[in-house]
Amino acid sequence: MKPAPFDYCRPATVTEAVEALRSAESGRVLAGGQSLIPAMNFRLTDVSVLVDIGRVAGLDRVDTDGTGVTVGAAATQSRVLDDDAAARAVPGLRVALRHMGHMQIRNRGTVCGSIAHADPAAELPALAVATGAVIGIAGPGGRRMMTAPDFFLGSFWTALEEAEILTEVRFPAAPAGSVTVVDEICRRAGDFAVAGLVAVIDVDGGAVRSARLVGFGVGGVPIRLASAEAAISGWAPDHPDGALMEAAVHDTAGAFDDIHATAWYRREAVATLLVRAVRRALANGRLHDDPRAGLGGRRRGDGQRSFPPAPRPGPAGAVGLHPRHAGPHGHPPRLRARLLRRLHRDRRRRRRAVVPDAGRAGRRQRDPHRRGPRPRRLRLPVADAAGLPRQPRPAVRLLHRGVPDDPRER
Repeated sequence: MKPAPFDYCRPATVTEAVEALRSAESGRVLAGGQSLIPAMNFRLTDVSVLVDIGRVAGLDRVDTDGTGVTVGAAATQSRVLDDDAAARAVPGLRVALRHMGHMQIRNRGTVCGSIAHADPAAELPALAVATGAVIGIAGPGGRRMMTAPDFFLGSFWTALEEAEILTEVRFPAAPAGSVTVVDEICRRAGDFAVAGLVAVIDVDGGAVRSARLVGFGVGGVPIRLASAEAAISGWAPDHPDGALMEAAVHDTAGAFDDIHATAWYRREAVATLLVRAVRRALANGRLHDDPRAGLGGRRRGDGQRSFPPAPRPGPAGAVGLHPRHAGPHGHPPRLRARLLRRLHRDRRRRRRAVVPDAGRAGRRQRDPHRRGPRPRRLRLPVADAAGLPRQPRPAVRLLHRGVPDDPRER
């Protein structure tokens, strides 16, 4: 579908952008457009003036200092993902961005745009609540700052007033010794989460000192798991996880049903993700963005990790195996079966009765390697036990009752 007619404006400053929004009947801000443009194409939103802030000076910055990371409204997700200084200061940024969409979406989408969109199944709003981010807003009345929990009011509903623009988001630096875990359950890789969890856990001496837990995908806004935060204090790996899961289920009592999952499934999923995140934090004591991150692996160009295939059990000194296949990454059962097929191939060919195919006897078969036709070779019948050549069977067998197969017996 095509969007309804609208006017396009590209201001050079934030003041011009605010003035364009105030003078428009129904103006919308365009930063990356990964959610706005599809909504306009499906006629889900009414836009009279589209204000593009991609060329506004100073909005594409990513500033990192000892206290945190400031991300401008026009900074793309790929740029923040590739910023090593931002990842060291706020490790949860890189972890959350790896869950968001695919590379093509991250190249256009912005961090502030995802927060302003306020999708209840998005990762960045939950990360902003878990880390205590501060949001900068510019409007006709000037500039103001607002905390992330106060910014989100409902599903796709924020505290932005008329003609206001979200200009920046300030993520505080992660405390020393803390572990940030972002985990979710989704139908496909890169899709919106059915249920997810953002956990900032302080580990001290093999036990949990404190934690900030936020669930997303279970309500209209990111939900702070207050009961689970109280139950997790002092939790160790040898403690039972029943009380922790019960607290998480209690905190997500307002979960909703939809076509993707039931409320009961979402509550159980958040509880399971919480136990998994705590155990991962205590086992490693550092940031983990993947359940197999401790196994090493090579990092691909898109920031993800690729792991070698898991070793399959088998005898290291299997007969007939090449020494290079006897290592931990070999597949002895498969190689042994292949070796046996090669050894018994000739024997099977000698014992197999050959039935000539009259339909393909005169055809020529094309060789895909030589790129040319070659004649099809027919196998000759072998001799029987008495040394006499066997008679070839007819290409078409008569299977009617009472009619012999051999024409000589008729």
